[in-house]
Amino acid sequence: MKEALMIKRLIAQDEEAFDYCYEQYKNLVYFKIFSILKNKETSEELVQDTFLKMYNSINTFDGKYFKAWLLTIATNLAISEIRKTKETIEYDDNILSKEVMSEFAYNDLLMDLSTILSDEEYKIVIYRTVYDLKIREVAEIFNQPTGTISYKYSEAIKKAKKHLNGVRK
Repeated sequence: MKEALMIKRLIAQDEEAFDYCYEQYKNLVYFKIFSILKNKETSEELVQDTFLKMYNSINTFDGKYFKAWLLTIATNLAISEIRKTKETIEYDDNILSKEVMSEFAYNDLLMDLSTILSDEEYKIVIYRTVYDLKIREVAEIFNQPTGTISYKYSEAIKKAKKHLNGVRK
């Protein structure tokens, strides 16, 4: 189903479209929330909340960049959760690699990159490589110009290549 049709059907409160949307974007939403909270259980709960909020407010969607809009909802819910709990949530490498990245053949590389790159660089690389988002979509998520995101992505790849070349020697 094309995104435009899915959105049209979501506006019509079509449950099949909701199920399709959930299946298409649940991993992306989970990763976004988990990257903020670093907590598996809370992230899973907020994925559900994100999709319910999306479904209930689909009429407010402006018709542009659905993924970015959905990720903004997820981000806002995660930030609200942090404000609510006000606790430091520890990062757990095992959760990320086993639960999120297992479907990707290069999860070890991605985990290695998380230690090499800054948090922002890592997220940009993940959005571009794992979730195959376009630079403009990533720019929308970060609320930055496409040129800035393109530069940061390029620099992150250079940094990763330099590190990987050093590891291979």
